[in-house]
Amino acid sequence: MATCNDIETQLQHCLLNTGLPTLNVDIDDPNPVAFIPHTKRTVCYIVCGLLINDQNEVLMMQEAKESCRGKWYLPAGRLETNETLKEGAKREVLEETGLEFEPQTLLSVETQCGTWYRFTFTGKVTGGKLKTLKEQDAESLQAKWYSVESIKEELPLRLKDILYLIEIGQRYHNLDDKGRPPPCMPLITPHQKCLLRLFIVAVCSDREKVLVCSKDFPHLPVVVIYGRKDNLKYAVSRCLQVALNAGQNTPDIKVCGVLSVEHSGDLEAVNDGICLTVLYQMKAEPMTWKDYKWHSIENSDLRIQLRNKMREGSTVPLLMH
Repeated sequence: MATCNDIETQLQHCLLNTGLPTLNVDIDDPNPVAFIPHTKRTVCYIVCGLLINDQNEVLMMQEAKESCRGKWYLPAGRLETNETLKEGAKREVLEETGLEFEPQTLLSVETQCGTWYRFTFTGKVTGGKLKTLKEQDAESLQAKWYSVESIKEELPLRLKDILYLIEIGQRYHNLDDKGRPPPCMPLITPHQKCLLRLFIVAVCSDREKVLVCSKDFPHLPVVVIYGRKDNLKYAVSRCLQVALNAGQNTPDIKVCGVLSVEHSGDLEAVNDGICLTVLYQMKAEPMTWKDYKWHSIENSDLRIQLRNKMREGSTVPLLMH
């Protein structure tokens, strides 16, 4: 994990998903009683496995729960306490389908509010046996591979929100190794709060510039996401209001995607937080205020890396509902 204070080295670590220490929280929880993320109590992390075989079929499971019994869905469920996101995804796929799999990359990160997140992984089946109706249990009735056409047109689904995830998975799997973005797996980094690290790029005529907070040492801005009433959009707006002294009239900003996810899960109710590093793009370079400034990227290799990451499909999609 990076420990240096040089801003361009920090940016490179973000682009390579090799991690950064979160030493500063620039915009904290405004509530007098701070929100504490506690897995399955105050924050819900959903882990999901999206597996596609050589016949371009998707692994599906049939629900056993009374409320949706007989309906079909992707293998998914809530992360348990003291569990990493990767461990949770492997467990859910095994419990609901009978198959063992090794997660290789995140396909998407979703959020509805500051207390609900879904992390969808893809990877390779490494063992196990597909669950049949004779082996049904409280986790699922059975599991089967289905074509995308069958899923869309014939299969009774628990919810249709998985159709877009399947499209993302298809696009990823249809790319060859050269066309696929590098794998992006969660970093095992403990956090006591839910945080958003903003990698905001202003695309100027001469070169790209990155919004930096210079308090204590130059670093990317970090904002606390404080509970159910907050979300990533509000967190971005709060950062821009402070950094640009913009009030409610914050400039338009484009979400490029997620660069990294940091989570640990060790020590229940102490390290149940998370940190998302998200890449954003602005068309202009607004005036900054107080501790914030625009850093003009000098390193030519870093500029190339950044431009590549800003291309569509080069980061993990961030879906905000």
